Amino acid sequence: MALVLFKVAFHSGAAFIMAWGYNMLETTFMDSLIKGQKGGHSQFLTIQSLAIACAAMVVGIFSDILPSVQLLQSARRYLLRLALLLSVVVSSIYWSLVLFAPSLILMKDPRLSEPSSSGQSLVRIPLSIDLALHASPIISLLVDLFAFEAPYTKREATTGATISAALFGAWYASWVEYCALENKNFPYPFLNNPLPVRVTIYLVVVSISVLSFRGISALHGNVYRTFSGATSPKSSKEE
Repeated sequence: MALVLFKVAFHSGAAFIMAWGYNMLETTFMDSLIKGQKGGHSQFLTIQSLAIACAAMVVGIFSDILPSVQLLQSARRYLLRLALLLSVVVSSIYWSLVLFAPSLILMKDPRLSEPSSSGQSLVRIPLSIDLALHASPIISLLVDLFAFEAPYTKREATTGATISAALFGAWYASWVEYCALENKNFPYPFLNNPLPVRVTIYLVVVSISVLSFRGISALHGNVYRTFSGATSPKSSKEE
């Protein structure tokens, strides 16, 4: 019972932080501008990834309370994999570019007419919101995977992950391209390139997602086998 309560508290807390981060976007001056565009905040891969990660945590709460319902366990496991595929690429690309090439990831401040070489012309959100959106999902998902989930099978980590990443990549690429046609601009500056360059970026991002997940899954499997005597769930069957 204590473990169940801990898992419920963990999943609830993680979902709350993510939801709080999204809701706090309303306090930023760019919120109304973004909502006025086609697609609103859903143009951003960060927000779509956040929504799926939050859904994984919410489904996790119900699966904690009703562990015998196989449908909940399967849904949680699928959402956790998809959320990891997205969050790992969002966090790795976002923080790398924010630190080393912020002009490629951050939008320009529309209130400033003169560009600034110091980067002050770029829109930055408060650090607390930034961490809730771009750090809490991947941290929560990794803790969830390593602490509470059985390793993904080879098929789940390879074929399943590749199909999921490819399908979501195709969906997001189509969606962001459609929104850009209406908005005359892409949500991420690095996408403001000719179509062949954008297609290459989409393919690279999907590849990074799949390869990163496979690495995480392999590490998780090794850790799980090392501590197989601990109270961990049994490995799932092959898909």
